[in-house]
Amino acid sequence: MHEHHLTAPADLAVIGADDIPTARLNIPPLTTICFDLHEVVRRRTEAILASLAGSEPRIAPAWINPQVIQRSST
Repeated sequence: MHEHHLTAPADLAVIGADDIPTARLNIPPLTTICFDLHEVVRRRTEAILASLAGSEPRIAPAWINPQVIQRSST
């Protein structure tokens, strides 16, 4: 965007995921969604193991608890 003289969000809106450390260093700083990736992996692993054992996995979408960290890209 910067190289093509485009601006965010006027010309293009961009959003990232997992709030990597460099997101705030981009030009413009990147709006991102932040969530606990380790917790997501842990719960998905439990669900897979439960399925392999013949049990019903306990997964609910609300536990991810994503948060939007708004910066200048949107």
